[in-house]
Amino acid sequence: MTPRTRIGISICTAMLATLGCSGSDGDTQPTKVVTIGGVIDQTGSAGPPSWSSAAQLAVAQMNIALANAKSDIQFNLVLADSTNQPAVAAQRAQELVRLHGAKGLVVDTSQDDIAVLKLQYDPDPTVHLDVPVVGLVATSPSINNPATTNPDPVTQAAYNDAEHWNFRTAMSSVAQGLALANIVIGKLGKPSFKISAFASDEPFGNGQVAALKAALASLAPSAVVETIKFSPAEHTVNDLDFFLAQMLKILDQHNEETGLDDGLPDVWMGLTFPDYLVAMVKAYRLSGSTLPGVHGMGLRNQKVLDSLGNDGNGQEGTCYVVVDATPSGATFTTDMVAATGLPPSSMDSSTYDATVVLMLAALAAANGQPDATAITGAQIRAMVRGTSDPMGQIVRTGVDEFVKAVGLIGQGVPINYEGAQSPCDFDESGSVATRFTHFVIANGAFVDLEVYDCVASPTCPVQL
Repeated sequence: MTPRTRIGISICTAMLATLGCSGSDGDTQPTKVVTIGGVIDQTGSAGPPSWSSAAQLAVAQMNIALANAKSDIQFNLVLADSTNQPAVAAQRAQELVRLHGAKGLVVDTSQDDIAVLKLQYDPDPTVHLDVPVVGLVATSPSINNPATTNPDPVTQAAYNDAEHWNFRTAMSSVAQGLALANIVIGKLGKPSFKISAFASDEPFGNGQVAALKAALASLAPSAVVETIKFSPAEHTVNDLDFFLAQMLKILDQHNEETGLDDGLPDVWMGLTFPDYLVAMVKAYRLSGSTLPGVHGMGLRNQKVLDSLGNDGNGQEGTCYVVVDATPSGATFTTDMVAATGLPPSSMDSSTYDATVVLMLAALAAANGQPDATAITGAQIRAMVRGTSDPMGQIVRTGVDEFVKAVGLIGQGVPINYEGAQSPCDFDESGSVATRFTHFVIANGAFVDLEVYDCVASPTCPVQL
């Protein structure tokens, strides 16, 4: 049976009891329930359980806000475990829409995001889902990119997304490539160097490699990047012999990409999912190497600390800020701790924002309609960008702000949602600008060093 979690109104209220929130006074109107779905990794190589918790928190808070505002609308969240496998993600997306009536989907990684979008662009129209998709960690620069090409026409259409079904609350890894390149340049202090990168051969890993190479082409043209790719579908994270063999390839002077012997690397990188990066760090420790490690966002995951402990000490990386340094981020942090007993993990805030955006868009689509349950995915899609109207009134995170949002939407007043992860300002491609943090693992914990502010400028300057 597909692992799922239903969040009903009573469960939502109980979940937030510690936040001091309350529903209406008992004389509630008949409730119209709008279902949204979450195709979120719970047991695979990418997501920690907290991603699902963040989505649940968003729905719980919105339902309390709607009850307090005397609305007859409530949201039902149905979660399905993607296991971070594209075929599974696509199947479960279909189940959420066909069997549970989901009007929109929150989807996790780049490969799962594309797998779900391929359904929309299948030549068979009966396969189409016709609901908006919001990727919480769909970071590949090929996504939402009209210039992306692929030998398979359906895959290419999904990447191009000409119908604009796809949105993202995590910025393209093009910006992360800039941060990675600047960190390595600053760390090594020389213009010419070699990076040996271990990357998963799928949209997420390939996107990070492309972003890194593009950044270095302008910032350090003489730098060499050796890429050693692997297929996640063909290897388990427990195959230590395989990962040790890959680490030895990283550490030698032979370039697996060019076939040349071009010298020993100056730094190594893991550009893959957290579980596989854990396996590579374990292999690195077994090798006895002291080569510096600077990694992609896969390193910033609670699963990494839980698996490595102090063995991760000294490994650096860059990732999206855990929460934005704004009132929205602060409120989200407080509410996550109150609801779960734990502080937010990486991309929890992006999950929360993706879920909130879908609900705000659904409320806008339902405004003035006699039956909120009759709204379509296409109507919600048309409202997503409007959740962050630059001329709208600012609304932030948490129950009180959601009550405000419900009132403004009901009055037809534009809103500008400022999220927990970023300002959530969707551009024409459906993507947003965010901030990245440079961090290191020290004493078995993540320690932030500096922030690259891609909201302030596309050049992502270091935030002072």
